[in-house]
Amino acid sequence: MKDLLRTHIDCFDDALGGGIPKGSVVLVMGEPGTMKTSLTYSMMYNCAAQDDLDGLYITLEQRKDSLESQMDAMGFSYEDVIGRLSVMDMAGYRKRTQVASGGYWLDYLKKCVATRKEVGNVDILAIDSLDSLEALSDFTDRRIVIYSLFEWLRDCDFTTFMICEEGPDFLFEGYEMVPQKNEAEYLADAIFSLKMQSISDFDVQRRLRCVKMRGQGHDTSYFALIFEPGEFKVAKAMSA
Repeated sequence: MKDLLRTHIDCFDDALGGGIPKGSVVLVMGEPGTMKTSLTYSMMYNCAAQDDLDGLYITLEQRKDSLESQMDAMGFSYEDVIGRLSVMDMAGYRKRTQVASGGYWLDYLKKCVATRKEVGNVDILAIDSLDSLEALSDFTDRRIVIYSLFEWLRDCDFTTFMICEEGPDFLFEGYEMVPQKNEAEYLADAIFSLKMQSISDFDVQRRLRCVKMRGQGHDTSYFALIFEPGEFKVAKAMSA
């Protein structure tokens, strides 16, 4: 029997065959506005509150106070998980130090995670976002760097949520449309894809899909993603 991590997204764990195999590196991908950060934080929050699992959320874009205020307003009170879920503010550190981009940032992230692991348990890690980390670290050979990072995370024995933007499938190079490869998608153990789906001339619906899950039978259908204060849930998407 596999050891699974529950997402606590109502009805979604059933679609995943019970949850995410622990130790996986999970990409949470989507366009801006699809609630990637909120969904990831909610999974970590509920694992801390209901399963007594320790989480570390690393933000490279949004300040810690802004993130916690936003999540409190959504019904995920930080006070309820103090000691279980902590936020590391690399966005604030960037502003204070003004260190130039380069390999320093990737090394610094690893050092921070290793230090946090020494002083307390870490079951779940979130990095928000891979795009920011790549921009800061100037990945020279993207596939090799991402492979090395993902293998390091697996060796740490975390379940990791890696937030990233979902880019276009094709880009113009000269006069031709060229397919774009995202190495992270090939190297990740699981992919959660979020999108905004038009359902009428006036309305859009957020949708969630598990594109990939190594070692676990799962439903690959799109689900309507519904948020109510303090809770995410899914329902079968019936329309276009």
